[in-house]
Amino acid sequence: MSSNTHSNKNKKIGSLIRIWTVVVITVTFVIALIVVTTVQYFSQKKFCFQMVEKQVQDVGNDVEDVIEKIIINWTKYFVKGVEQLPGEIDNKTLNELVITNAELISEINIVNSDGIIIYSSDPNFVGFDMKESEKTAEFMCLLQGQDYYEQDIRPNILTNEEMWYVGMAIPSNNSFVQVGISKENYENLFKMSIRETAKNYNIGVSGGIIVCDKEYNVIACTEDEYIGLSLDNKDILPASVGEKTSVEAKVFGKNSYVVAENRGDYYVIGAYPTEEMSSITTMNTVLNVLTFLIILLGAILIFTGLYNKYVIKNLDRVNESLKKITSGDLDERVEGYDTIEFNVLSDGINKTVDRLKDMISEADERVKMELEMARNIQQMSLPECIDVYRNNSRFSLYAYMETAKIVGGDFYDFYMVSQDILVATMADVSDKGIPAAMFMMRAKTLMKSLAGEGLSVEEMATQANKALWENNDGNMFVTAWIGFINVETGLVKYVHAGHTCPVVFRNADSYFVKKEREMLMGSIDDLEYHEQEFTLQSGDCLFLYTDGVIEAEDVEGNFYGKERLLTELDGMN
Repeated sequence: MSSNTHSNKNKKIGSLIRIWTVVVITVTFVIALIVVTTVQYFSQKKFCFQMVEKQVQDVGNDVEDVIEKIIINWTKYFVKGVEQLPGEIDNKTLNELVITNAELISEINIVNSDGIIIYSSDPNFVGFDMKESEKTAEFMCLLQGQDYYEQDIRPNILTNEEMWYVGMAIPSNNSFVQVGISKENYENLFKMSIRETAKNYNIGVSGGIIVCDKEYNVIACTEDEYIGLSLDNKDILPASVGEKTSVEAKVFGKNSYVVAENRGDYYVIGAYPTEEMSSITTMNTVLNVLTFLIILLGAILIFTGLYNKYVIKNLDRVNESLKKITSGDLDERVEGYDTIEFNVLSDGINKTVDRLKDMISEADERVKMELEMARNIQQMSLPECIDVYRNNSRFSLYAYMETAKIVGGDFYDFYMVSQDILVATMADVSDKGIPAAMFMMRAKTLMKSLAGEGLSVEEMATQANKALWENNDGNMFVTAWIGFINVETGLVKYVHAGHTCPVVFRNADSYFVKKEREMLMGSIDDLEYHEQEFTLQSGDCLFLYTDGVIEAEDVEGNFYGKERLLTELDGMN
């Protein structure tokens, strides 16, 4: 009876996941809603730029079409007059026609079938053969069947005045009329046309078109109040002719979606205020956010309740037991819970702990043996202070190491590389234990090998650093003080790679050798170390050590410290 009751109370997490699926679907819906809103925003933004760009392109095309239609219509008018009154056309008549229409035209020429100007508003042009110049010879196409031809603005062949010439054939007598428009008249016609055109282009409610000349002065605008002003944001303008820019920028105080086109002699700028698009999408955004918050709140309440009841509560109980176990209490037992999965989990943890206790006992003995062997190997790798170092007539050397653990990363080394040069190294690897000991062995062997190649101390340190950095998967590094000591002269050439400062003491007066302290070794591959030096006098002592000395703590947690070290060394003299 008890067993059945317990079984009925237990529920599989799989059953609970089916309930949570509803929450996941809801959250997915919210995410989709956000994605849709975001896509909608960027789509509308893209549409705004496309709309503005279309208006900018239409304005430029419309202005050119208007000007061209005006010129063509006037030219047709002159041609019609010539055809109807051929006998009445003379230089005076053409000159009066130019004066009457001075706001538009500056010159009229009648050219016969041989390409000779036979009548002109300017008598100086009469008799000019248009075939003689490449510029004017272009109009000969009107004598070969073409109805209309126009040139861009260029200097007049005789007066050098900037002019825009158009021509139209007179089929009745195989001649043509050439009309010249001064640059000033053309620009006035352009401004008039573009102002009228710009007024007809509204973009949205308050957006519109702005046209600037090359000096950035507004010559046409949907809103007349800006005409004559200087454009306040020149960064929006493209540099190259034909190029367009599309940016969000502030134009005359309004944040806008801006498209600007460089059309050579002028810029056409379309601006659509961003606040207009924002006002369109604000209501949708508010509704989306409110819906999202309501659904999210409901999902959180449901999910949190279920998760706390069936997972968090049980996990907390498991974690409490695991904390005791990981703290070393291997006698802690994980009790059963109200789901089948957690009951299985508790049984598995208890069995694992029992097996772990057995394995720890076995491993303790094995590790003790291996660490003791490693310690012996490490100690054997350190050089001994044999008589050649202890009782040398020129110097005496003593060395000792006591690791914080059975094996560690501190090491020292000393050896003669020549008759007078003693190399002394004191180093500390950035860790303890077997990995540090292995890195220590690698560093020690590498440094001694490089020193034996006859390198200087800075070359040795630089190459050792690069070699230690390579294949340094454990990201370990080593601090080191490496000195090449001339035992005859006392000159010490050394590299100080982030290690503790050595101490020189003489006659009860100890001091730290504090010069430039460079980066530790093995951390950066392209470091270059620099040689430094000082000189030992006869009777001086050089004391090298690792930070294990000055950072040793007493029972109250106080460090041994540098000052105490100096005091102790002074007392040894």
